[in-house]
Amino acid sequence: MIRIWTMFLCLERRHYNKAPLVWLAMVTHWGMHHPGLYQMLQSNLVLSKLKAKCAKILADIFAEIAKHPGNAVISGQGKNAKVNLPRLFGEEEMKTKILPLGHCSTNPPNERKRCDLPSCTVTGEEAWMIFEGCSHSFHLKCMSDDINFCPLCQQFLREKAKQLSETAINAILDVNSKESVDRPHVASSDNNDSITNDEEEASDNDTTNDNNLKELIQKCGHPRKGHEFPKNRDVQCPHCKDGICASNVCPRQAQPTSHPLTVGSTGNTHYNINTHYNVTDWLLPHQIAQSTIFGISIGSNASTVIAVMGARKFLDGQLSIPTSENVLSCIAVFADAMREGNMHYNTLNLPSHQPNLDVNETLQTRDDNFGLEVTEELGLFSPLYLENKIIDITHHQENSAAVLITPPGKSMLLCFNKSQQTIALFESHTHGNNGGLIAACKYNNIHNFVSFLNDMCSRYWGSSLAGAILPFLNDVRKTHPKSPG
Repeated sequence: MIRIWTMFLCLERRHYNKAPLVWLAMVTHWGMHHPGLYQMLQSNLVLSKLKAKCAKILADIFAEIAKHPGNAVISGQGKNAKVNLPRLFGEEEMKTKILPLGHCSTNPPNERKRCDLPSCTVTGEEAWMIFEGCSHSFHLKCMSDDINFCPLCQQFLREKAKQLSETAINAILDVNSKESVDRPHVASSDNNDSITNDEEEASDNDTTNDNNLKELIQKCGHPRKGHEFPKNRDVQCPHCKDGICASNVCPRQAQPTSHPLTVGSTGNTHYNINTHYNVTDWLLPHQIAQSTIFGISIGSNASTVIAVMGARKFLDGQLSIPTSENVLSCIAVFADAMREGNMHYNTLNLPSHQPNLDVNETLQTRDDNFGLEVTEELGLFSPLYLENKIIDITHHQENSAAVLITPPGKSMLLCFNKSQQTIALFESHTHGNNGGLIAACKYNNIHNFVSFLNDMCSRYWGSSLAGAILPFLNDVRKTHPKSPG
């Protein structure tokens, strides 16, 4: 896997040059905390056979090259350097990054020198060695005691691993960070292009800049990946009629209706109500969100706690399914859940880097487990899988609640009301310049509701429902009531 990562690093394939590092980190974690899983991975016969097959193919290629030494020719310098490998690619010239690791490093091998160390001061004849894996050569006198590893490539890989790991961590923690995901920094070297041909092509296809993306989202609200923004032409949108996003055809284009709102100490402000996919949603003002509920902006990882507290309030009858008549009271109760959830989370004294808790961890933070228990926890592989599961839930004869946790750790509450035949969503994070979000739709509209959820994940967090988990909660107080006395 380290060799795979090195290959992607040399070929400058963004995302591919970070994914193996994530895998290696996972394997290291398994080795420390789950030795059984680690040993099973090591002894996997399928991996051994695959490795042997790859080795056979590569050995045949290298054997053919070895029969014709001296045929490879490097021309040009710096980023214009090309290499001709007739036994592999015919007469076509290729970028030198396909050569051994040393040619992709900050200090590429110099055929006119016996020692590639920049600090070398040897002038006479001295014993030297070459690392065939990277093509760097060194005087033995210039080398340290450890002559098993190329010092230039070792330093290069160490720096790139650190740099790409930080980029990957930033991308995981902030999926909307364009700087951390779209264009990772590439070390400036005469021999390295900042963007490969593949990336240049991808850049050409990505026809929207960040400002245009914001305009498109405001125009119809569909996921940014569904749009193209060609100059002097209509905006293309696969979700809209005839594939053209326009005010008279786009279901997301209608201007939201603004309503005055007074909730607790938040004062007189407004919420936005929209109807699309036949799902009604209320975007709350900025001050009603888990990170702004106390009047100032705070970092908050309490979304699971808030969702669990919301479930408790729903099953107790305090939190209702929202309608145009009762939405103010729903927002007030949900705002209370945000305040209580944040305060409870803060009493746990968790470290600042602590990720969002899962539902079982949240229940265990109180002696009474909030009067709830997890009856079933599903891993979601696709929106269709969620749709089928929700349809199954709608056949139950009583109200129920579940916590949907989507990548990257965004928890939200789903409430099912049997008598009203309605499902509701309570989501406590900020959404653009707005606060939390509440939505509702009828049981006969589950397909559109799931599409709404998937689009929300894509629009605000750049993720999807794939990889989400869905624990269902049961009210222990009703199924196991306390005996009198």
